[in-house]
Amino acid sequence: MFSTPFLSSGSTTTLTRVPSWKSPVPGFREVHTQIVGFGKMQQCRERDVDTLYLEEPMAPGTTHRPMYDDQGNYPWHQFETITPSIFMAVEMLPDGASPPQL
Repeated sequence: MFSTPFLSSGSTTTLTRVPSWKSPVPGFREVHTQIVGFGKMQQCRERDVDTLYLEEPMAPGTTHRPMYDDQGNYPWHQFETITPSIFMAVEMLPDGASPPQL
């Protein structure tokens, strides 16, 4: 397991999706934990915010529920800031995998 911190001073509204073939290694999983500030983790059925089906409020100490399926596919999702924020990506690797070399 490893983590990456992110600073967001404005609204982050780019929808993104992580297909299993794009993961660093098969079995890669990721969640985000809010450290400072407030935001919303949003999931959409398509690459269009009008298809929003889940919005989880994020406050300091909150980790959103996992959004990947058993194949490691992620829905379209985005983090929208409400206030300037720091959040951390917590990345979990399957047994025996090594973290990517930076």
